[in-house]
Amino acid sequence: VTVVPAAPVLTDPPEATFQFDAQGPARFAIETTAGLEYRVVYKNEQTSADEWLPITPPLPDGWTNGSGEPILISDPESITEPQRFYRIEARTSTGEE
Repeated sequence: VTVVPAAPVLTDPPEATFQFDAQGPARFAIETTAGLEYRVVYKNEQTSADEWLPITPPLPDGWTNGSGEPILISDPESITEPQRFYRIEARTSTGEE
């Protein structure tokens, strides 16, 4: 008999804090759940039909493993943009969003 633990479930959106000042990049601290992956994606225009783009690093696609501890993500390109819209995404480690 092989026992496979149940995949973690995200029942509520992750708690996050956002920090921004005119001299530095936008920064996020995201509370995580072990077994889930997280990333921050952005658009420069909220109503744009363009897809949401991941903040990288981490490469190649911005996903970071959750451990139950907060993760910190910075957007160095935010310094050069007059505005930017963000969304936090979470998925199981198997890639299901």
